[in-house]
Formats: sequence, structure tokens, C-alpha cells
Amino acid sequence: MGKNRQKSRPASKGGNAGNQPKNVFSVSKHKAMKAKRKAKSIDVKKLNSQVQKEVKRVNRTAANLQEELVRVHKDTKAQQVKKTQLRAKPTPGTQQPPPDMDAAALQFAML
Repeated sequence: MGKNRQKSRPASKGGNAGNQPKNVFSVSKHKAMKAKRKAKSIDVKKLNSQVQKEVKRVNRTAANLQEELVRVHKDTKAQQVKKTQLRAKPTPGTQQPPPDMDAAALQFAML
């Protein structure tokens, strides 16, 4: 076998190309070019459907959070009303004297 034997590629014709075949990319360059072409031809319909799904998911989550916020707000208001009602009604047996009696007792104690 000769030194300059080509492996599975035809020899180039003419010029000073030597043993190099014409217009043959290296494997990595070929892969890079293929990836570049693929990147240019991104499927717009597929992207749009993915975006729509994501938007629906986010909107659904936002609606659920809004409902939860309203529910918590109502619960908080109900608890505040219960607290004020409990404060307004003293428990039997522990009723405090009217405020004017306290004032009279204080004045008497100061004398």
C-alpha cells in the first residue's frame, strides 16, 4: 500500500490541495452546522402551544391563590367579630362593676 492512499474519500482534482478531499467538513463542524440549521427552524406552533399551556397553568394558580386569599380574609373577619362579641359579653359571675363605681372607689381611697 502506498503512503498517500485516500481512505473512503476521493482525491481532490487540480490545484495545490494535495491529498485533501474537496469541500469535506470535519465531523464536529458538520454537527455544528446541522445544529445551527435546526436552531433556525424551531417549530413556532409547538412553542406557541407550550407558551399557552404555561399561561393557563399560571392563570389557574393565580386564581386558586386569589380564592384562598378571599377565604382567609373572610375567616379572619369572622374571628375578629367573634373576639369583639366575646369581649362585649362578660362571663357570668365575673362581671366588673360599672366604671362610675370604680371612679367613686378611687376618690374615696384618695381621701
